[in-house]
Amino acid sequence: MWARTLDPTMLIATALLAAGAIIGMPSILSWVAGSWYSFFGVSAYSHGYLVLGLAAWIGWTHWRRDPPERIGPAWSALVPLALLVVAMVAMELIYINSSRALLLPPMFVAATALVFGWPAAKRVVMPAGFVYLGLLPFWVLQPALQALATRMVNLLMSFGNVPVHIEEFFIHIPAGTFEVVSSCSGLSTLLSALTLALFYDAMYLRRWRHRLILLGAAIAAALVSNWVRIWTLVLIGQYLGLDYWLIGDHYAYGMVLFLIFLVPVGLLAARLEDREQEEDEEPSSGRTMPAPRVRARTGPMLAAALAGALLLAAPRLFATDGRVTYEVEPLPLPEVTMGNAVRVGDLSSWQPRFRNARVGSAVYQADGGRVEAYRAAYPQQDREHHLFQDRRSLHGRDWWELEHRQREVQVGVERITVNEFVGRLSGRERITLAWYEVAGQPVTSRLAAKLAEARALGSGRTDGVLVAVSKECEPGCDEARAVLERFLENSGASLRWQPGP
Repeated sequence: MWARTLDPTMLIATALLAAGAIIGMPSILSWVAGSWYSFFGVSAYSHGYLVLGLAAWIGWTHWRRDPPERIGPAWSALVPLALLVVAMVAMELIYINSSRALLLPPMFVAATALVFGWPAAKRVVMPAGFVYLGLLPFWVLQPALQALATRMVNLLMSFGNVPVHIEEFFIHIPAGTFEVVSSCSGLSTLLSALTLALFYDAMYLRRWRHRLILLGAAIAAALVSNWVRIWTLVLIGQYLGLDYWLIGDHYAYGMVLFLIFLVPVGLLAARLEDREQEEDEEPSSGRTMPAPRVRARTGPMLAAALAGALLLAAPRLFATDGRVTYEVEPLPLPEVTMGNAVRVGDLSSWQPRFRNARVGSAVYQADGGRVEAYRAAYPQQDREHHLFQDRRSLHGRDWWELEHRQREVQVGVERITVNEFVGRLSGRERITLAWYEVAGQPVTSRLAAKLAEARALGSGRTDGVLVAVSKECEPGCDEARAVLERFLENSGASLRWQPGP
């Protein structure tokens, strides 16, 4: 079958492109592979390998169904491919990690056009776009799905005689407390259901109305199966005990429930396909006759493949991993600040985590009460030593954010913009003021930090610093905010850090 649709030269050219990509972009490819690997679907991207396999099948089927009449290089595709490689290099130099993966599908299409021509590239646009189901930042949906799951479980609990009290993501019952953590939001099963439904839509259905019906049914099945999983586990905990074995295996239990709920979705998909065949009296679009053999011009194609491979390998020349040579050792905060605040202890429940940073932290006795201070410095940043490795670095996974805004405060003699976070940590309300300093420039967001890193490329400075002060809201957040503001005005300059000459 392969011999009827592919020329050996095409396989050799494809292997050259793949080798170039592996040599040039190992960090982002390994990130994708790692984020896709998760047993029982714990990760939000655990459906990634399913997406990749289905995308390959879509591309193979569409190619066989309607192969291009001519296979040959399109040298004009060098321009978009080169621009995409430049974008990849730029993101590498300013330490953008996961977002780089969004460039991979268009790079695949451009490389296909370069070697096999624009008609061939047109036939891989759909499978390349399908891969975005495993790359887009779907994690932003987790908090909303987490809250929705908690509310729906509360509703389901009303059908029984078990007293229940909901507090944020905590479900309190007489037997104990359950927490609907982010991995229990149902995002992984939702994305798996979306992937299967969109695959079926692309391969076997032609009516948009039928496609939307199937998509809606898949979404409903994924969400409801997760709600039923949490609800039944809560009931099991109440009647059989919190140490019952099924509670410990709740991921496997959830997968079984998900598959059960998918059965009627599969039956619906088959019925919709049959209805379309009855209405059109045409064979299914998924059943195609083998396509004729496609021949290619060996010399030009291999030359284009070599050029594409060299382009794809270029990002390796600018790799930022493994460049840091300094020792990761503590960088203590002063015992007494410029504002005469005195260190009186160490941090309590608030424990920021900035990996591979030179960290200093302290609790100061300041005007109006105690203030917790934290600083993470990266004298030279690279992929393993930089400010934005984890979005929960500042407060940890137990943080429940209530409010976030940006505001100006006085830090010593300078007035700068900082982030103000209000939330709960370990059951207690807390306020935190924090900002970043990239190449000496104060910034408050990831985007602003990346722009500052880009501007600093010519100067050779790659340092990045996080400075934060925090206080529990006792007796209230207004009072705690005022204490933090006075501390920054009087003592904030002592917390800032600049590299030495």
